[in-house]
Amino acid sequence: MIEASETNVFGYLIKPFEKNEVQISLMIALKRIVQLNKNKVSKENKNIENIVILNNNQKYDLKSKTFYINNNVISLTKKENEILFLLCKNLNQNISYDTLIEYVWENKNISNSTIRDTISRLKRKIPSLEIETIINFGYILKK
Repeated sequence: MIEASETNVFGYLIKPFEKNEVQISLMIALKRIVQLNKNKVSKENKNIENIVILNNNQKYDLKSKTFYINNNVISLTKKENEILFLLCKNLNQNISYDTLIEYVWENKNISNSTIRDTISRLKRKIPSLEIETIINFGYILKK
């Protein structure tokens, strides 16, 4: 019994045993297995929700705010990274100039050309990133 208690057993039967003892032990073991699998899937899903998978072996980790290509970290400036975070968090959705100014530049008085320049640098660093310009509005990151 001591050896069994040091492993991941789901129950223990002592001979001679009754049919109902076996049924109860199996039901308890099954419930524990189901619960363990739920916990495992829940943990995996939490990790997946934090990762945005893009095209060409690219991914962005929303939690750590890190961009990867082929599992290699790509170095970005603070502003580039904040823009990419916002675009990834809102994948396939239009992000306006106003939203970018509010989030990235914290409502500082900047021109749209500053945003365009930063986006342009981001596109040069990561040419395969599909950032589409929405004229007179903003940008959209497509998957």
